[in-house]
Amino acid sequence: MASCRIERRLAIPVAAAYDLIADIESYPRFVPFWLSATILERTARRMTVRQAVSIMGLRMDFVSAATLDPPHRIAIRSALHPFRDFALSWSLREMRPAATLIRAELAVEFDSRPLDAMASRLVPVLLWRVVAAFEREARGRAAHPARR
Repeated sequence: MASCRIERRLAIPVAAAYDLIADIESYPRFVPFWLSATILERTARRMTVRQAVSIMGLRMDFVSAATLDPPHRIAIRSALHPFRDFALSWSLREMRPAATLIRAELAVEFDSRPLDAMASRLVPVLLWRVVAAFEREARGRAAHPARR
């Protein structure tokens, strides 16, 4: 299983950082690789999401379950094709009223051996690019509060 963890400080309040990460349907607008994200079911503490991503020209459609613990944690899991196991965990901690430490942890095991062999090299790069996209979006939202 390939895994990686990244921490970053965002210059926005913890609630705003949480809302940004929980807004899964907006991912295709600013997160690299995301083609679509549709919420199939939603409760106060859980979402089921159909997503499509494209990595190195390979399109992957999958369904994941997100467990929500506002404003501190979002845990996204899937054990459905193309994954044997997919776990993306976002942890958020308020540093100051307008500063949040985010930690993104990704662990992936594909149900395809060729994909799984590539995962150890790809996962750190993919997670870095995803977190960088959230940093850019957070800066944009802080500079232009009406932007969503």
